Amino acid sequence: MNSSGEITQTSSSASSSQPATATEENIVSVEERLYLAKYKLDERPHLAIYDQAVCQKCAQINGSPQPCMRLCPADVYKWEDGKRNIVSYDNCVECGACRIICPYTNIEWTYPRWGRGLSLRYG
Repeated sequence: MNSSGEITQTSSSASSSQPATATEENIVSVEERLYLAKYKLDERPHLAIYDQAVCQKCAQINGSPQPCMRLCPADVYKWEDGKRNIVSYDNCVECGACRIICPYTNIEWTYPRWGRGLSLRYG
């Protein structure tokens, strides 16, 4: 991952005009990688905010964007009109970082029910 948040892949080129050690860099953004994830949506959210007032307090103390918004790789949390933290649980990649980074333990995080949620292609 480079400094702009993009994942880089390198592949060697074995053509006769270039030496075998030459590399070609293909840049793939995080958004493009997340688009490839398979997700079976559960109708009941597995993420929730316990108390919106706590999120407002966090915004006043920590500034905006709040820690959960800065850390989430899938943009699950959005601040709406300076009043509410909107949770788009259908974007979640189930890393669990949001519940760890929240300084007020204000995020309810559980795994989706019945094997729903994110399915990884190679793992």
